[in-house]
Amino acid sequence: MILFVCGLEGKRMLETIDKFYLLKGKQWILVGIDVLIVAVCCFLSLMLRFDFSNVPREYVMIVEKTYLIDACITVFVFWIFKLYHSIWAFASINELARVFFSSAVVVIIEIAYKMMFQINMPRSYYVTSFMTMVMLAGGVRISLRIYRYFYKRKDYKAKRINTMIVGAGS
Repeated sequence: MILFVCGLEGKRMLETIDKFYLLKGKQWILVGIDVLIVAVCCFLSLMLRFDFSNVPREYVMIVEKTYLIDACITVFVFWIFKLYHSIWAFASINELARVFFSSAVVVIIEIAYKMMFQINMPRSYYVTSFMTMVMLAGGVRISLRIYRYFYKRKDYKAKRINTMIVGAGS
């Protein structure tokens, strides 16, 4: 019935949601890390705004109340930008650009829904939240690439068998 009302777009949306549940184990770990990054970004942004002291309790309560919504928005937007699909086997500028733009979209959505529900936060909160999200999300993904480069490379060298091909050029 819902598919009939929504038409083809509704069917595509349900297929997209089904694909989200098919994420592999390592991808779910990255989702969990991103959820933690959202918490760090929210509280660190407040602490930076108020110079690590005397953060008004009203802002802390707002962050506590909106954290789950912010985390869901972040995971969904990161998934739309395919940050969980490649797991950065070959980290490049394209992946870093996706982190940058997806973080910008997350902050824009947060601003929109918080303004819509009249949830007041300092303006600098959103700027610092964006910057910390780009640094932390990008840093985690780059560190995965660095880990693979140094530690997986040792395993590859240990399993390698030297081979000589004779007569391949004539």
